Amino acid sequence: MGETAQDTIRQAAEAYLDGDQDGFYEQLHENSRIIGSEQRDLWTDREEAVRELGRELERRRATSGSVRGGLIDQIMACEGVQEAGDIAVWSTTGDIELDGYYHRLASWTVVVGRDEKSESDWRIVHSHFSIHR
Repeated sequence: MGETAQDTIRQAAEAYLDGDQDGFYEQLHENSRIIGSEQRDLWTDREEAVRELGRELERRRATSGSVRGGLIDQIMACEGVQEAGDIAVWSTTGDIELDGYYHRLASWTVVVGRDEKSESDWRIVHSHFSIHR
């Protein structure tokens, strides 16, 4: 969990790129909702999201370092997060290259909320990642 919304977003991205299932799980609110590019990519709680993303996280772990592009740079910079009380919203669009051959434009929107149990840490409440075709 991050002390700021930006920390949470960066830590989730880093964990995903590293194939770190536990690290990714820690950044999600228990009732998080995650939407991906495919119609079947809709997960409505933390356990379901991590279970369904497990295969992808395992592949990420096996091919660490194979994701590049301007989108990754923007995610790590995580500039322009808009906060309104206990909620923060951030989105970006950029190019992404997967495994050295798949190059597309992608977008990521994240809604982060303060964890009601700690009141100081932030967790991802909603995320939508989309690779444009």
